[in-house]
Amino acid sequence: MNNSDNRRRNTSDTGKIPLSQIERELLEQRRREQYENIIKRQNHSLNQNQHNETKPTEQRKVKKKSGCSRGILSLVLIFAILSATLLGCIYYFSSQMQYEKNPKDISDIVNSVDSINDNLYNLLLIGTDKEDDGKSRSDTMIVVTIDDTNKKIKLTSFMRDLWVAIPGHDNGRLNSAFTIGGAPLLMKTISENFEIKIDNYMLVDFDMFQKLIDSFGGITVDITEKEAAFINRTTHAKVTAGKNTLNGDYALIYCRIRKLDSDFMRTQRQRKVMNAIIDKATNQDIFTTVKAATNILPLIKTDINPMKMTYLILTTVSKLEYPISQCRVPFDNSYSNKTINGQAVLVPDISENCKKLNEFITE
Repeated sequence: MNNSDNRRRNTSDTGKIPLSQIERELLEQRRREQYENIIKRQNHSLNQNQHNETKPTEQRKVKKKSGCSRGILSLVLIFAILSATLLGCIYYFSSQMQYEKNPKDISDIVNSVDSINDNLYNLLLIGTDKEDDGKSRSDTMIVVTIDDTNKKIKLTSFMRDLWVAIPGHDNGRLNSAFTIGGAPLLMKTISENFEIKIDNYMLVDFDMFQKLIDSFGGITVDITEKEAAFINRTTHAKVTAGKNTLNGDYALIYCRIRKLDSDFMRTQRQRKVMNAIIDKATNQDIFTTVKAATNILPLIKTDINPMKMTYLILTTVSKLEYPISQCRVPFDNSYSNKTINGQAVLVPDISENCKKLNEFITE
């Protein structure tokens, strides 16, 4: 049997005509194209699904960012409201003081004394008492210095019997400057004699002094045996040697001891009580502080206007914890005891006291 017969037999057996090489290649190419089209349609469908899923995510991000912005804005508004409320409260309490503007000539003199250090603030604290003739005299004169450079509070007592030049008047005791011209003239007298800049003053009487201490629930003072014996012997108070909690009445008695030792020791006791008041004030809760402020602020006279007082309170409250240093004028070995016009006075060496005072204040 020949080959042609075999091909015919095979064809008749399957009923199909065998594909040529060209036909097989065309068929394979068509299959590849169909496969590629299927892959493209699947990729397109997948990309479309991903795009649809991305849109809500982006929207959630936008919403999340919007929520964060609102939260931050709310915090800022709350902080602003609290700050404004605090400022308003401090300004209200500051305005309760008796503000008295200094005469222009006094302000010009006081402010003409250059401050050696801009980080120093000097406040003259004046405690007054009424003598038998009904006139007020400055029984206590303490310059409170807030020294931001050295981070200290400094208390400088000025003896009331200092013989000094009173501007526009004759020489006299330092405390008579207050009797003649009030707090402004006393500021001017201290500034001109001792060459320090006094920024402001606060004036209190003994009634206010007692109310302040009572509002704080008393203060703790360390009393010597001699002081305790003298107080118990000459007053109605009963104290013991060592640490005592003094109410306003007892603290005033302690500050005013006159005949036990000397006026130098008397001013030292006044500074000790002032130190105790500062210490108590820094450890009080806010409610006790507000109560004390309500009681005493209307009794204080000052040349600090309410706006400046608000600023000073905000900037100095944290500084009450500075350590406290003390001194007095006149310094040791810088004065002489004399009797002038029948008065026992202290005549200071002005140059020496100016030098030592500025060294103490500015370090």
